[in-house]
Amino acid sequence: MVALQRAIQRVKNGKDGLVNIVSDSKSSLEVRAHARIVGNEHADELARSTALTKKTAVEYDRYPLLHAKKVIRAASLEEWQQRYAEGSTGEITKRFFPRVEQAYRVLRDIDMTYQVVQTLTGHGGFAPQYLFRFRLRDSPHCACDPAIIQDVLHVLGDCDMFLRERAALEAEIGIQISVRYFPEILNDARNRDKFIRYCVDIADRCNKMNRDA
Repeated sequence: MVALQRAIQRVKNGKDGLVNIVSDSKSSLEVRAHARIVGNEHADELARSTALTKKTAVEYDRYPLLHAKKVIRAASLEEWQQRYAEGSTGEITKRFFPRVEQAYRVLRDIDMTYQVVQTLTGHGGFAPQYLFRFRLRDSPHCACDPAIIQDVLHVLGDCDMFLRERAALEAEIGIQISVRYFPEILNDARNRDKFIRYCVDIADRCNKMNRDA
């Protein structure tokens, strides 16, 4: 700062005409916002006055905050969906919920009993296919046909042992009970509870059969 002061004094006393003073001193260039400098105080007053009296919309109204949040959320969901779809796990769950936003919305409204968890994941004592993987059953095949693997999807959508229950639900909701339509059924709040009750009933019966086997 002393060097700058002397340089300015020399310029004032000299006759060199236009002079450039070069310095790397940040403190010499910094002006505190409220240092009682008339120009700064006047600029602050004008800014406050304009904010209170200007009738036109502010600039950021052209891009509302809610829209920005929506764009960010959409990008996050798309990235989540890509990871979900390309992941090597959760194949059973994907047959019920091919889209993560549907899963997020629907699962909040479902009472997650152990039967529901077994149904939507394919884990547990629901189906011999899962038990066979852990050597808890001698065979993964279904009692309805020894050539068919008995997994959750087969039991709910194809197994002849539960044909009557499946037909009754189809008549009640007007939609075929097959893997193809599981996402549609779960997405409809009117049919979701009925389908979940059907799943719980089948899960209970399958668990009992597998325990007794």
